[in-house]
Amino acid sequence: HPTGKYLFSTSFDRSWRMWDLGTQSELMTQEGHARGTYGVAVHPDGSLLGSSDVGGIVRVWDLRSGRTLLVLSGHAKQVLGIDFSPDGYHVVTGSDDHTVKLWDLRKKDVLITYPAHSKLISAVKFEPVSGSAIISTSFDGTGRVWSSRDCTELARLTGHNGYVMGMDIARDGTFALTCSYDLTYKLWSVDELGL
Repeated sequence: HPTGKYLFSTSFDRSWRMWDLGTQSELMTQEGHARGTYGVAVHPDGSLLGSSDVGGIVRVWDLRSGRTLLVLSGHAKQVLGIDFSPDGYHVVTGSDDHTVKLWDLRKKDVLITYPAHSKLISAVKFEPVSGSAIISTSFDGTGRVWSSRDCTELARLTGHNGYVMGMDIARDGTFALTCSYDLTYKLWSVDELGL
C-alpha cells in the first residue's frame, strides 16, 4: 500500500486479506474468486486492489467498500503476476499460458497480448516512473523487458540457470532484481534493462 501501513496476502482458500502493520491485525477478508488467489497489487493511490487466481481470472476491488469493480478474463491458465501502471489506468498480468496481457481499466479490455515466454510467467512489473516498460520473468530462465506501447522487446535478461521465480524493480527505476531456483539473485542496471 502506498502509505506503508498495510500489507496484503492471498491464499488458496480463495481469499485475500488486508492487514494493519501497526496493530498486526486483520482489517478485511475478501472472498470472490472461484479458485485459489495468487497475485495481488495495489493501485498507486491506494484506492483499488487487483487480485489474480489460479483459474486465470483477475479482479479489481474497491478497497473502501471491499466490492469487486471489474472482472478481467482472457488468460487460458493461472495468473501469477499482476501490477498497476504508475498512472493507475492500466494493469499488467502474467500467466502460465506464457503470455503477458496489458489491460486498459477504462475500456475494460486487453490492449496488448505479448507472446512473452516459453514457460510459466512468474512475475510482471511496470517500470515505476513513467510506466513505459513492463518487465516479466519466467520459468524459462529469463526476464524480458517490453514496451508498454506496443509488442517491442526492449531487452532480454539472461544468466540464470533455472526458473526465474520472482522480480522487483527499484521505485526510481534504476535497477531490477531477479531471483532464481538456481539459488542466485541478479541485479540488472538501467542499461541492461534497455530503459
